[in-house]
Amino acid sequence: MNQSFRILSAPLALSLALGLGASCTRTEIPDNRTESPRTWQVAINAGPEVGTRAVSVGGNNGQTIYTNWDQGDKVRVVKSDGTELEQLSADVSAGNTAYATLTGTLTGTFSVGDVLSLYYHEASLDYTGQNGTVNCVSASYSFLEASSTVKEVDGGGGFLKMSDAAFSHRQAFFQLRFVDNDNNPLLLESLGIYADGGKLVMTKPLVGDATYATAGVPLTIAPASATDQLFFALRDENGASNTYHFKAVIGSEEYSIERDLNPQCGHFYVGTVQISGAGTGGDSLSDVLFSIADYSSGGTLNW
Repeated sequence: MNQSFRILSAPLALSLALGLGASCTRTEIPDNRTESPRTWQVAINAGPEVGTRAVSVGGNNGQTIYTNWDQGDKVRVVKSDGTELEQLSADVSAGNTAYATLTGTLTGTFSVGDVLSLYYHEASLDYTGQNGTVNCVSASYSFLEASSTVKEVDGGGGFLKMSDAAFSHRQAFFQLRFVDNDNNPLLLESLGIYADGGKLVMTKPLVGDATYATAGVPLTIAPASATDQLFFALRDENGASNTYHFKAVIGSEEYSIERDLNPQCGHFYVGTVQISGAGTGGDSLSDVLFSIADYSSGGTLNW
């Protein structure tokens, strides 16, 4: 999915009927469900949930989030019992790339009313290995989810008629700039992050236990070369504000930064970290000015 960061809050407009075949032949499948596993044709109208923020930075102010489908984007389908099905491919709307039709085949037994979960990139989450760039997040860490319900099972035509899907983000996005006391850029080698709530996700498989960032093993953002700006994705499942710990490596020094945060999935946080002691060995919290704004709501976060 192509992603540029601009705030969008357009209502979901997915009212087109699929019209993919005749209604269910009740003499063949009396209760409108499949009798045995088989392969079915599927088409699902997909777009952003109302208020969803997508991923790529741009717009007139350079601080805007967009969600735009790329042709051929893959979406994993999962049944309510956790069974992974095939991936569907995005056929992008010619007039608005925020919308697409997800097409392909699904193999299994289905009944009217079955709810299928849809995941872009995949159902399992992995936020490790980020390099601090928008392209990296867009390509691998902008996880989205939605659901779609089976509305009709056409045994004769071999298709499932599905409800529209409204996708939402599974993480928050951050863009931080690091400067010294004179507002000159500070080049970071890496940034380690963990939260006292203990629920900052590193990995979370569809089945099995999640791993969370800790003081001993933080989530590390490691740019290919030292830089003063980092863009990254965080998912915190704590459910309330908790203290975040940032360990910024600048040259041979490590600077500790602490702030209370409660990142909301789908929100875009832009901020500046000013470290007055950088280059002089100072690393106390009193040397750090950390200001950040939530561009999803237009307000500034209060510390």
